[in-house]
Order: sequence, then C-alpha cells, then structure tokens
Amino acid sequence: MFVPHGRGPLPTRAAASAFIFKERVQLFRPMSRIMIENTLQTCLPFWGSLTTPEKEILVSNSILREHKPKALIYNCTDTSSPGIQIIRRGRARIFISSPDGKQLTLQRIEEDQLFAIGTSCVLSEMIFDVGLETETHCEVLLIPRTICKKLFDTNHQVAIAIFGLIASKFATTMRILEAIAFTSMRSRLANMLIEQSFLAGSSVINSAHASIAADIGTSREVVTRLLNQFRKDGLVTLRPKVIRIENKQALIDIRGEYLSYISSLMYPKPQRIN
Repeated sequence: MFVPHGRGPLPTRAAASAFIFKERVQLFRPMSRIMIENTLQTCLPFWGSLTTPEKEILVSNSILREHKPKALIYNCTDTSSPGIQIIRRGRARIFISSPDGKQLTLQRIEEDQLFAIGTSCVLSEMIFDVGLETETHCEVLLIPRTICKKLFDTNHQVAIAIFGLIASKFATTMRILEAIAFTSMRSRLANMLIEQSFLAGSSVINSAHASIAADIGTSREVVTRLLNQFRKDGLVTLRPKVIRIENKQALIDIRGEYLSYISSLMYPKPQRIN
C-alpha cells in the first residue's frame, strides 16, 4: 500500500487507480513533437538502437503530464501506470511503504532521468513494490506500457537496455538498504538534512517533521526528538516547518563516510547504448 503524504492511505487498488487517473487528467497538457523527440533522444539509452518507424511510434504515443508536489505517479498495483516515465522538470522520489503507512525513500530522480520499473511487469512476472511520488512541481513524459511491450517484442536491444536500468536501480537500492540497516537514525537524519540543503541550495530547509520521517523511514516523534537534540547541540535552529542548519560540518561528521558514499548513489545517470 502506498500512502501519499497528507492524503491518507489508499485502501484499495481501485481507489489508487482513481486517484492517479484524476491527477493525470487534470494536469495534462500538449507538447510539441520536436520537444518530445529531443527529450526521448536525450534520456533513452536505447534511442540509437531504434529504427525510424520505432522512433516514430515512441514520439507519436508519448504524453506529457504535469503533477503537483506530493502526487503519487506510480503504483505497482495500478495497471494503468505507464511503462516509462521521464522527468523533464522537477524532482520525484522512489519509496517503499510498510503496512502501517511508514515510508522510506530509496532514491530520487531529477530532470532528464527516467523511471523504468513500470516496464518490469511487461518484461516478465517481476513486480517491484515501490511507489513514485513528486517532491516538486513536475513535468513528466510518459511512454505507455503497450508501446514498451511492442518495442520489446520487435527490438531486443530495448529489452536489454531496460533490464540494465532496472538491475542498476536494484543494485543501488540494495546498497542503500545495507547502509540503513547498519547506520543509526541520528546519522540518517543528518544525511537527510545535508541532502535537502544541497537540493534547496540553502541552509534553510522548509519541511514538516512528518515529511522528514517519511523520507528516512521512521516516526514523526523520533524525528522531533533528534532535531531537538541537534538544536541543543547548536547544529540547527527550529521554527514550525523550518529547519536552519547552523553547523554543517558537524552534521557531515555525524552522517559518516559510508552514508556520504550512499548519498552519491541517489542520483544515478543513465548509460547510453548505441
């Protein structure tokens, strides 16, 4: 079950599908063929392996949609979810959820990066129980599952490239989970604050404690307790939904070298196949 922050749980597959469908229809807008082709050429690692008719199929059937922050744009139980999603503008996070609604962010994808896990059910019986949620206003280019399936059946280089992307994401996820399993919550919170500061380009982080808890896989109460300790140690100052970093170097020391390495894996760049 995926629980978009602030919206409450989605109890059924039908409810999840209805939510996603509503979000998409409201925020659809057209995109020129030239813009679509340029985006596909930039982001798809298998573009150079496609024939001219295959490229035409992709360009003709790709759709641009806009999403507000905190929109759930992929759910493994929703059969209408697209096969491939390309983030043209904005940022989204890949996360897992527990049955009681806790979330843990695994990776983030930014501009000109793609999310291809939706193709796994087309390639085989694999189902990856993850969600994709926007963190900022996003423009997302969608490639429907049916189009992905058609390309897989006619061009084995496409399937090879997508399997490579999924394998890379899986390997990165395992490294992140390994770090989380053997790292204290204090280190994970420090890492998250440094990361959010980098993304915002500022020492001021605008985020509620519940959102931070969802990001690092814990409860709001734990986040509040740790932030209060950071405040007492002079590392941060706190206001409602605002955290200001006062001692960045101390936070970097707390998060440790291992999580620093893992953080660099959160934004993998796709490798092109010619």
